[in-house]
Amino acid sequence: SENQILFTCGSTELVSRLIEGQYPDYQQIIPTTSKTKAISQRAELIRAVKLASLFSKTGINDINLDFPKGKNQVVVSSVSGQTGENVTSLEAKVSGEDNGIVVNYRYLLDGLNNIDSELVRLEIVDGNTPCLLKSDKETDYLYIIMPIKQ
Repeated sequence: SENQILFTCGSTELVSRLIEGQYPDYQQIIPTTSKTKAISQRAELIRAVKLASLFSKTGINDINLDFPKGKNQVVVSSVSGQTGENVTSLEAKVSGEDNGIVVNYRYLLDGLNNIDSELVRLEIVDGNTPCLLKSDKETDYLYIIMPIKQ
């Protein structure tokens, strides 16, 4: 029919159908501006996030990303009442306002692991809006990370 498609491969058949209704406008959640931008070494950021993940709250997987104004660093941290706390400062080129966001470290690692360049760009408006993760070189890759509201 108009809403279904059938794939046949030997004795295997796969039927798929179109989603009914209106597809959400995903572009509404992509911030068009940012108040803080940071460019950091991808490998160093991955190491810092993995280290902070060991101290994140179980089930929440939260880590803090802070961008202190004028310090040219990204501070990756996490605190758990059971395991303690971790703070790692990374060199970065930071522009804009003093800012921070809490994210799920698993989602951040997913995005970081899918970028091939040495440098990554993080852009945020504030702690309540999505964080953008981009390659410093590629223009066609955009990874959106929703914040965890504390």
